[in-house]
Formats: sequence, C-alpha cells, structure tokens
Amino acid sequence: MHKAVISAAVIASISLLWGGGTESIAQEADPAEIKIGVLTSDPVGADAGLLAAIEIAKNDLNREYAPIHTVTLRVIDVSDHADRASLEQKIGAALRGGFTHFVGPNGDVALMAVKYVLDEISPDSIIVSPGSRLAGNSNLDLDDNLFRLSPNSDTMSQNIAAVFDKYDAAHLLVVVNSRVAPFLTMVPDDLHGHYVQPLQPIGVYDGGSPSSYARNVQSAMELHSRLAPLIAAYGEERAGVYAIGARDYANMANVLGSNPLIDNPGKVRWYGSQSFVEESAITSNPTVAEFSAKAMLTAVVYDVGPNDVNAALDHLPSLKGLQGKTNNYAAYDSLRLLADSIAVGGADHPNLKQVVFDVADGKHALPHTDRLLGRGALGDYKLDPMTGDLLEGGTFAEHRLIKTDGGYDWRELAILDNAAALRMCR
Repeated sequence: MHKAVISAAVIASISLLWGGGTESIAQEADPAEIKIGVLTSDPVGADAGLLAAIEIAKNDLNREYAPIHTVTLRVIDVSDHADRASLEQKIGAALRGGFTHFVGPNGDVALMAVKYVLDEISPDSIIVSPGSRLAGNSNLDLDDNLFRLSPNSDTMSQNIAAVFDKYDAAHLLVVVNSRVAPFLTMVPDDLHGHYVQPLQPIGVYDGGSPSSYARNVQSAMELHSRLAPLIAAYGEERAGVYAIGARDYANMANVLGSNPLIDNPGKVRWYGSQSFVEESAITSNPTVAEFSAKAMLTAVVYDVGPNDVNAALDHLPSLKGLQGKTNNYAAYDSLRLLADSIAVGGADHPNLKQVVFDVADGKHALPHTDRLLGRGALGDYKLDPMTGDLLEGGTFAEHRLIKTDGGYDWRELAILDNAAALRMCR
C-alpha cells in the first residue's frame, strides 16, 4: 500500500515539474506530501546549477523521509517578472495547487517582484532564496517570511569595511544596475561613514540595448564629475567606488577604459562583491581587465570549505565562479531547510517562520533520519535573527585583480576575521 502511494507521488512530482495536469494531480496527492514551489528567473542560464542542486536535494530528502514524507516540486519560471499580471497568474496557480512555500528566485530584481506579489496575496508564504544579496531596500530587509542563504550585501559590506579601513577608503560612491539603483537608498549606520551620503547610486545600463553604451558614457561622466570634489578634498587614496554586479561593472569599466578623458574613476580604487571573482566578462575583456588592474579592483569573497555534502555538488554549472559554487550549495540547503521546517511544523503552521529559524539553529530532529537539521552543504551555518539572511558559515577573503605574465587574474590576499568585522560594525 505504501509503495503505491509513493509511486503516485513521484508521478505527480514529474508531472508538476513539466507542467502537466498541475491542478488535478496536486489535489490527489498524498497528505504527507511536502509541496514546494521553485521560482527561477534564469532556468537555462545562471540558475542551471541551482536547479540541479535543488533536484539533488529533493532526491536526498525523499530517501531520508521515506516512509513518512514525500517532497514534490513545482518549477515556476518567473523570468517575465516585470509582467505583474503574469506573475500573479503563475503564483496564484501554484497556491491553488497547494504549493504555498517557495525556494527562490535567486535574482534580486525577480525576488523583489515575487515578494511584492506574495506579500499581497499570500503573506504567510515562506520564501528561501539561495543567492539574492541586495540589501538597502525595505522590502528585502524586513523581519518577515523571507530567508536568504547567502550573506546579504550588508554582511558583505560589513566584511569589506575591514578592507575599506585597510586602504583608508572613507568616501565611496556606488555603481549598480540602473533597474536596482532607485531601490538602493539605505546604507547601514554602522558602516563607519564609508559611503557618501545621500547614497544616490549611479546606474549602469544593460549591454543588450543599442543605446546602452551612450547611456553608460553619461553615467561614467556623472561618476567622473562626482569624484572630482572628493579627490580634491580627500585625495585619490580616500575616495573610491563600490560596484554591485559584475556584468554591470564590466559594462562601466569598458566605457571608462575606452574613454581616457573620463579619467577620475581610474584614479581611485574600486571595490566589488564576490561575483566579480572568476567572472569572464572582467578577465576576458582586455579593456575591462586593464582598467580593473589599474583601479586595483578589490573584492571580498565568501567561501565554504569542502564537506561530505557539498562535494557531490562541485560538478554542477557555476556561471558566476566562486559565487556560483556557493550559490549551488545554498540552493541545496534552501530546499532542505524549507522541507525540514514543513516536516517539523507542517505547511500550515501559524508561525512557520520561527520553525525555520529553529531548524536552522539545530533545535529540531526528525525521528526517521539521523541527519542533524540545520547543517548541510554550507556546513553549520547561522541565520541573522533580524533579517533571516545568512550570517555565519564560511570564510571571507580579500581578492584583487592583478596583471600576470599570462594576462590578468585574481589573487587571494588575506583571510578576513569575519567575527571581528561583525563586532566592529554592529
């Protein structure tokens, strides 16, 4: 009898993944079925490794959960997240099918769009995003039902603050994708005044548009003009630029490297996040690589050491280099964290958010598995009790792009004391 039930659930899982008969199959599923929606904004690109890691996690969970539970996934492509009506239709259909809690999406803009919809139509839904990092927007920073298993940009900034202090950088401007710039309005008070206030990020336009280069020239000129008084007042050593988004940085650096008269940005040090390291758009473009070495482009990388869980994930696609690798680990753990929380508390638990925190903190165990809940591909990670984002787990290291005999490459300079950085900045 039990084998027949599991078989039906597996068939339902396959049908849901491929979009066949979603509503009727979901209604006939085993009551012990744990239903989780998987939201992706780039299924065949940057999310390929994450989706594969989630599928591996599902298979591992189903082996561990048998004969108590079965995990069923429904993959939902939200690459058209700018279309509010389409997003509401897709998420509404998932909710009606019993998929009330979600892993993903990974992209910052897609996550904001999804969260706005869920906040309105299903505010009790839990979202666990493997790789979104954007902070500085209240929709992503609230004490709510959103969890992110990657260090958000505040945590990354708190670690890079140690690097800012090392190079005496105290007057930084911010460069970010033009779609994100309007939402990036806040900087944590505890970052020692490194950023120029008010923040007023400078937008970079996607490279696919015919007008993007000309618009990026205008952005570069704005950066040049805004840096001039900072350099005059504080010197080239104390002024600098923090860039968010490796591809956006590459678009800006390509403009700056091709227009030598826009020269103030090349006089100061640039800083970035870990997505910059091993990003081909930076190292393979001679103009971008040369500018980056000249600007002493420095990034802080979050890395996770090898363990028995994540070794099986290292073969997965990792389009964002080191960040892609840790995002794959986080995707694996995201599904397990959410599924374990539902297994412990039930999908309709009135405070499932607290159950997620408790599972992540190792306060729960399931009788049918000897696995310690809250430990996985990321190791023994910790979540920030204020934001629900990853706070501890791996190491942070300073990297810089340098010129080598073979071209340009990244070099690790120093391991940062994460605990000291967090104490300093909080």
